[in-house]
Amino acid sequence: MHIDYDLIITYGGIAKKISKGEIVFSENSEPKYYYQVLSGSIKIYTSNIQGKEFVQDIYTPGQSFGEPPLLIDKKYLITAEAQEESVILLLKKENFMQLIDEHKEIHFELTKDLANRAYNTLFSAQILANPSPEDKIIKFLNQLVEKNIIEKTPQFPTHVSKLPIKLG
Repeated sequence: MHIDYDLIITYGGIAKKISKGEIVFSENSEPKYYYQVLSGSIKIYTSNIQGKEFVQDIYTPGQSFGEPPLLIDKKYLITAEAQEESVILLLKKENFMQLIDEHKEIHFELTKDLANRAYNTLFSAQILANPSPEDKIIKFLNQLVEKNIIEKTPQFPTHVSKLPIKLG
């Protein structure tokens, strides 16, 4: 979700430069800020006991991250790390809550953005739960087409049923 820079600053937000590899927040920490990327990119991930990372998303300029725990007063289940030198906007939780209370259109956009993220998470779970490697790849590629990350081409099927693969 994108909130106008000037509006965030009006509510007390600040811009902060962060270095590549710098942790914005980590698993089990308390949420204190609304975050929005101005430049660079922020990787959101979880890690297992062996330290292996599972990247959940990468946020780029204009996108916000970390809102669910902020809204429900729960600790983060993820870590946010700068993938490159970046600049992020930080807005204290209290000020963010006041902003969305006073700007219902932003509150509605936030709700839609969170619903989209939940939908994409469920879609990703559907891909991972599929036993067929071919179907996993096709569902993943179709998701990239839907998000306009890659272009649809005549050689690229848009549905699993159109895939010209013969197993055996």
